[in-house]
Amino acid sequence: MAPAHPEDSLDHDSRYVLPAIPVRQPLMLHPDYGDTAPAVHDWIRPYLLDCFEERPEDAPRTDGYLKQAHTYWGAACFPHTLPERFFAQQAWMIWATLVDDAFSAPDVRDDTAARIRLAGALCTAIDGAPGSGSAVERLVRAGQELLVPRTFVSVRMDTRAKQVVAQQALRPATASDDAGGARADFDSYLDARGVDVFGHWLMELVQWSLGIDLGDATDEDDDLRTACRRVMDHWILVNDLYSFPKEREAGETRNGVRVLMATEDLTLQQALDRLAARATEAEDAFAAARDAVLQGPLGERPDIRVFVRELGHMISGNLRYHRWTSRYFGTARDLPDEAPGTTRSEGTSLYERGTVHRPPGDDW
Repeated sequence: MAPAHPEDSLDHDSRYVLPAIPVRQPLMLHPDYGDTAPAVHDWIRPYLLDCFEERPEDAPRTDGYLKQAHTYWGAACFPHTLPERFFAQQAWMIWATLVDDAFSAPDVRDDTAARIRLAGALCTAIDGAPGSGSAVERLVRAGQELLVPRTFVSVRMDTRAKQVVAQQALRPATASDDAGGARADFDSYLDARGVDVFGHWLMELVQWSLGIDLGDATDEDDDLRTACRRVMDHWILVNDLYSFPKEREAGETRNGVRVLMATEDLTLQQALDRLAARATEAEDAFAAARDAVLQGPLGERPDIRVFVRELGHMISGNLRYHRWTSRYFGTARDLPDEAPGTTRSEGTSLYERGTVHRPPGDDW
């Protein structure tokens, strides 16, 4: 019998403090967000109704999913998206998140054969080829059709997308303390999460959204590669900190809090504090790498300059979204400030928030 995990001693009454995570990167929202988000919701709602098997007049799961406001994430992380590509980018935010959620469904996450079948269907949809026609597959295919014009960046996006679904198929959400079967150190965990947090996929999407193509620069230039990697780390650390209660409730275990509790014998609070400290370190490392890029030969290129500017917004926009979305709090929160990050800690508990597979009700 496997030894008990330290998380097993926690319950819904367990209290903890959300640590402060201040950030220096500026927060900006795409100027077309207010007009575009409702139109995107109207476009995608019929597909979500099919996915959740609901009727238009009685659709709490569909409406709850839209209330999570995934479009805000895209508008805050990619605020300089070209106007003609913004609708497609906003739709991507919802259907890509639904792909992630599809793999965490209780009847899929612990069934290797089911995960492989789902991954195959999604790869077929990403390629635009005819398939079985499941609801999520139809949504992915429709979302892909919006991503025009097709460019070399689009080809790389498709490759990254298939890497995400392949990794989801091969590593279930419940086998997570590790990066390959045995418990690993935290840095190895961060490296493994770079794919399934959509990090590499998003690095291509931002180029498509901005209308640029950096080719192999993000892999070949040390400073630019470091800047991208530290942004991904910041996403992972913030996501793990805020999503831990939801993922615990859903039975998912691929989370840095759980990793730290197991591998470094930390309490819940100590693990959360460690994530917050690492997030600050990641932003500092990003800023240093970004400055090195801008001061070096690549800094003369306009496409590089707009790209690294957007990387900063990815840090601030992602944190701001995690602070209030109903996806991680059960209901959307009204924040008392306009800041992307936080300078004060906040007490809370592991109260039931509900998940996409077990929503708490209409107002989530």
